Amino acid sequence: MIFFLLNALCTQYAKAIEFYAHSLEGSAIDNNGILVPIPDSGSRAFSLSIVQNLINDKKQEKIKIVPLSRALKLLESDRPVIIAGIIFTPKRATRFQWIGTLYSDKYKFYESKDAMLSTGKLSDHLNSSVCVVADSAAEEIVESIGFKDIHKTSSYSTCLKMLAARRIKFVPILESDFRAKIHGAQLDLNEIRLSGLPDISVESYLVASKKTSANDVVDLMTKLAALKRSPHYLKLKKIYAGK
Repeated sequence: MIFFLLNALCTQYAKAIEFYAHSLEGSAIDNNGILVPIPDSGSRAFSLSIVQNLINDKKQEKIKIVPLSRALKLLESDRPVIIAGIIFTPKRATRFQWIGTLYSDKYKFYESKDAMLSTGKLSDHLNSSVCVVADSAAEEIVESIGFKDIHKTSSYSTCLKMLAARRIKFVPILESDFRAKIHGAQLDLNEIRLSGLPDISVESYLVASKKTSANDVVDLMTKLAALKRSPHYLKLKKIYAGK
């Protein structure tokens, strides 16, 4: 009897959902193990605030920060995992369970303030260097566009510092994430500028690993849909994303 009780407890523990957020440089601070989203810092803070509103207050300390590459590996692990703020791409479509959209956004291409202003079609600049975070949606996007000189790093802080130093030509960054990324890189806003290249529209999702139970996924879908219908969703968006 004791064996079966222990086995049941172990099984229950093994199925506990793990919550993660990624790429929070300049978007959140750690207050004794609890992540606090920073007002007006953009989409990452907004995503974090949504997840915090979906789960029990007693579980706030369970939301952990990981790099994007680690987040994607966790989503393909044999554990029930929820990640906030994964951009949908065709290559990712069948790899995860897509709970629901958190927000719509745009990748904008930035360049050094001292560079010759780039205008025109993306196809006119395919030989220019571009910096992205490895395994990010931006990497998949610039590859699909046909950029040939792609520099892959572990953070956008590195990309932006390279851009300010004119070591690369372009960095694509989510529009609502721009200020947080500049802050995280410890750069001034006037050190880089928007290029004349067209924007790329994307959607960010709350995502679950394939090992997350159907009941848990449906429960989060229901809660997220209800939150998005409420005035509180717009309040959170205004506080953290400035919209």
